[in-house]
Amino acid sequence: ARTLEYNFLCPIIVVSLAKLLCSLTLLVLVGGENICELPLRLWSLRGLVLRYSCVSALYCLYDVLSFVNLKQFDPQTYGVFLQLRTVLSGAIWEFVLAKPLTWQQRGALCLLCLSCTVKQARGLRWEEATGR
Repeated sequence: ARTLEYNFLCPIIVVSLAKLLCSLTLLVLVGGENICELPLRLWSLRGLVLRYSCVSALYCLYDVLSFVNLKQFDPQTYGVFLQLRTVLSGAIWEFVLAKPLTWQQRGALCLLCLSCTVKQARGLRWEEATGR
């Protein structure tokens, strides 16, 4: 699979458009919204839309980097990146969206950071010991 050459942006664009289409379909079918009034509604809530768009853009960037990282790193290192995404999401949730986290949630994020650090430190020592 490492020798297979493809443009990693194509599946990301297709998946993102599919998500958008599914969201709009659910908005109309379940939410009972009129699709023609959606631009006016979004404009009236533009501050909120901008905040959530920042988070969405970061998730899009994450999707792109996932494809790049899967090609470059081993699965364990990729797992660490997945955990760090959770930590970053918590920070964004608290500071950008101005929604405070509880002390338990902050403690969990710190524990997650610590476990990622320990995993990487053990992996480095293992690589040094085995010469890999």
